[in-house]
Amino acid sequence: MMTHKTLAVWLVCLSMCFAVSSGATLTITSTAFAEEMVKSSYAYTNSSDIELLYDLDGFQQNVAIWFPSVALPPSAYITGAYIQFMNSEAVIAGQTNTKVTVRISAERAVKPSIIREGYYNVTDRWDTNSYVDWNIPVWVGENDTNVEERTPSLVSILNELVTQNDWRSGNNIVIMISRAPNDTGNGTRISVSGKQGYGAPRMVITYQTGTTLKWVNASMTGYSEEVNKTKIPYLSTSEFQLPYDLIAGEQFVAVRFDNIFLPRNATIARAFVQFKCSTPSFKPIHLRVALEDSFFPDKFYNLAGDVSNRTLTQYLDWYPPSWVTQNDTTMAQQTPDLGQILQSYVSNDGGWSMGSSIVMVVSRDVLDRVTGNFNHSRYAWPLNETVTLKIAYTGGELVGDETFIQFSQTAEEAPALTNSVAVNQSTLCLPYDPWGPQEQVVGIRFKNIPIPQYATILSAFIQFRSYRVDDSSLVLRVYGDRTQGVGSYAFAETTANVTGRNTTLKFADWTLDAWGSVGDAFPEERTPDLSPILQELVSQPSWSKGNSISLIFLRSPNDDYTSINTRVAVTGVTGGGGDPFLVIRFNSTANLANKPDPSLMFVRSSEYAEQVETTGSTSLTSSGVAI
Repeated sequence: MMTHKTLAVWLVCLSMCFAVSSGATLTITSTAFAEEMVKSSYAYTNSSDIELLYDLDGFQQNVAIWFPSVALPPSAYITGAYIQFMNSEAVIAGQTNTKVTVRISAERAVKPSIIREGYYNVTDRWDTNSYVDWNIPVWVGENDTNVEERTPSLVSILNELVTQNDWRSGNNIVIMISRAPNDTGNGTRISVSGKQGYGAPRMVITYQTGTTLKWVNASMTGYSEEVNKTKIPYLSTSEFQLPYDLIAGEQFVAVRFDNIFLPRNATIARAFVQFKCSTPSFKPIHLRVALEDSFFPDKFYNLAGDVSNRTLTQYLDWYPPSWVTQNDTTMAQQTPDLGQILQSYVSNDGGWSMGSSIVMVVSRDVLDRVTGNFNHSRYAWPLNETVTLKIAYTGGELVGDETFIQFSQTAEEAPALTNSVAVNQSTLCLPYDPWGPQEQVVGIRFKNIPIPQYATILSAFIQFRSYRVDDSSLVLRVYGDRTQGVGSYAFAETTANVTGRNTTLKFADWTLDAWGSVGDAFPEERTPDLSPILQELVSQPSWSKGNSISLIFLRSPNDDYTSINTRVAVTGVTGGGGDPFLVIRFNSTANLANKPDPSLMFVRSSEYAEQVETTGSTSLTSSGVAI
């Protein structure tokens, strides 16, 4: 394994708003199909029925069904989709009443090739990453069109098609049906094909075009390759080898994504991880993809079994096509749709919240060992910005009232240098500037806070990203800027522009853990709960929704003042990403119990000031002003 330094993480939330219209339903009747025999690879197109997936002579086949002129606009958000078959035969003992499990996907091309008789007309098609396995119930009555003859939901498959850049209304869709890898039977189900003039398979799609579809993109923040034989993990590499390393052998490849700003109870339309090809590869391969079954998974450690000992969700099969060209980031380099797994995460009221993390593990499917493809791989660049989790979703905004705000401004004031202030530097030194060198007080401002007056703040934190490794002991104190009027005013490079502000009565002391690696944005780089500070701010008589908030960081009286210990964070002002961001959970209903008692505030202010004035070189005046 060659060394590669883990880079930064940054998140981008992109929203795409579409023209508003009501929901709609499409019913499309198939006009062509093909049954390709597995034994000969020859496809037939003129049968009076479609056999899923063995013909009555016991020969296995793969099926493709053509649905023409599907009038789904590019802006469509699909809410339901299935195929309705019509049973062609009464029960045939030992064949149509025995177990059969099929896998349903679609041809990925938005302009699929015509179905015609001939060799490889089904299996030469490039199918979607998304698929659905269907354990087909017994079909009992001839010409039945009941729920037993209806596929499971095909929403993930169709959403993969219509979210492609070149999808257009009126395109054709080819549905592919093959034997599922977990099928253990040799049964079949026989559908009317439509050649008799009736009973052709029908696709029913419900969709909306008035829904706001949002995308959350999260870059990789860490990875580990664990050798299957020795259980030894490697935390740096020049190239992901999925899953076979030519030197070490078969391995688990795990990638981590942090600070995922997906709201609870969002409805996920599609989710996948995008890789970038580093070395072209063409041999067939069968992979498995699973997520760690945790909302806050551990970081990767150089410990035996660190990946393989994690509890994983049910896996998805991933049979990637050839990766043809170096640096490709096409659909060929995308995982199957992870939406169904993620949906169970974000719908869990007890665990998921904005800013949660995800670990995905890629391993070899058992089918590769059966077929002898044990040394085949796909090769991807391991750079953070080249491995991205992409999630398309609707709804969920402020469910339980939750928001995230990226910083708009930073300021660093040095009391020892006549309280001079520097605004929007590329790094943020908390609280000692090692390049000064000097002690300082730091302010961070967040604009347009969407919280109404007297709302109840449930939790709040700021997430930083480390600029350098620091493991010295350090305790910081965090206040809020209690400026009246329209909220905290912008920082300026004028004398005492940070320390001259009125501060909140509430504060939080932050005992920092080590910042272990450059570019980390983990819980270690996250403040403790700041909700008491924000509660005081939004409960001011002058507070209104849309105001700004500034938080002020200085060395705590509980810290060692003889120390020059510090933490250095990235600000992202130079465009490299890594901006500090504030995550707040709140109940937006006004609660007058949060309204402060003015007389009590006055008494507390005096007591608080006396307490702080006696400690250390940085203190507060009796009005709560940092000096």
